[in-house]
Amino acid sequence: MKIRKQYGWMLVVLMTVAYFVHMGFYAGLSVFRLQWEGDFSISATTSAWCISIYALTYLLVSALAGNLCDRFGPKVPCIIGTVFGAGGMALGYAAKALVTLYVSCGICGIAAGVVFPTFLATISRWFIKKAAAATSLLFAGISASGIVLVPLNESLFHTIGWRSVMLCYGAAILVTTGITTVFIKRNPSEIGMLCDGRSEEDGPEEEGQIPTGIQEQGISPGEAVKTATFWLAMILYFGQGFGSNSFMSGLIPFCVFSGMDASSAVKIFSVFGIAGLAWRLAVPFVNKKLGNRKGLIASGLLTALTMAAFILANSPVYVLIVSLIFALASAVNTSLQAPFAAECLGTKYIGSFQGYFNMLVGLSGFAAPLLSSFSQEHFGSYALFFIVNAAVGLLYAISAWRMKKVY
Repeated sequence: MKIRKQYGWMLVVLMTVAYFVHMGFYAGLSVFRLQWEGDFSISATTSAWCISIYALTYLLVSALAGNLCDRFGPKVPCIIGTVFGAGGMALGYAAKALVTLYVSCGICGIAAGVVFPTFLATISRWFIKKAAAATSLLFAGISASGIVLVPLNESLFHTIGWRSVMLCYGAAILVTTGITTVFIKRNPSEIGMLCDGRSEEDGPEEEGQIPTGIQEQGISPGEAVKTATFWLAMILYFGQGFGSNSFMSGLIPFCVFSGMDASSAVKIFSVFGIAGLAWRLAVPFVNKKLGNRKGLIASGLLTALTMAAFILANSPVYVLIVSLIFALASAVNTSLQAPFAAECLGTKYIGSFQGYFNMLVGLSGFAAPLLSSFSQEHFGSYALFFIVNAAVGLLYAISAWRMKKVY
């Protein structure tokens, strides 16, 4: 019984480790691209396409992944993510031409786009009261990837080279996502448990504490598209993705453009990751005090302020301070928006909804690095890039404010 009570948290840990590896590569693309610019003699705009192609394929498969998860359970998309993730990295290792590198990044984007909506949907079905804490732990894997893997990437480039680093990523995906595939289950009723690690012997503590097979209620996608809440949620996910992808793909190039060396920029990125990890410990407290809606509104406003503040950046210390504040906004919005979506739309079709919403995260990941390089190359600064990000942050706050329960 004790093992069954902790099974949901074991799944969260496995999913966190698996996505830690996937996002380590994505976050590391900002330093990978610097290597590729030299090896393939390409411009910053051309190298940015590697990140955008990764995000584009992530976008294209997210909705399919959500539908697969709802229809066949989480194992099928996890198997696809394992095979494509390992295969894409192996192809990148063997790349002799730029087009092969593009294809490699695209395949890796498919892998991430398949597993992430599946992970979010699984958490929504296993947790209700503790959903914010569980989602926060999953996103902690992303923060940890910035702390550990991005600087490790740069260090290994000088010893074994970027090709061997990609091969290591492929092996890591094969192991971590593969193990997660073995243990992942659609909901706790499959092991005779309730949500949040409770059993029927505990009795229904509060609303939602009943067998998950019964609890899975909610509006269908066909009905949802007729509501404002669905489209506001799409905006919400685009806004979160745009801010996060802008930071992950644009911070290091921005720092280098501003006169810092690449090593200092990577250190700032790593400190941001540490701060994000620390801030996530406070997310359950924020959720308890403010709730999902108010927490998301606050994070959107804070995102707008910090992105606007980057325009005035004039020193590494200033960039570091603003990055630490943005880490708080990012920790809150990434941890609360999935539980908020389940709160507004229900969990019966949450896999499909997470797939649709993560398409917008992919779209933002496609647009953010291109806007970053466009702003730098055509205007000689990143001001336009940060102004757009500030506006998107405001739109995020408004969307969270206007969403409501529709089932």
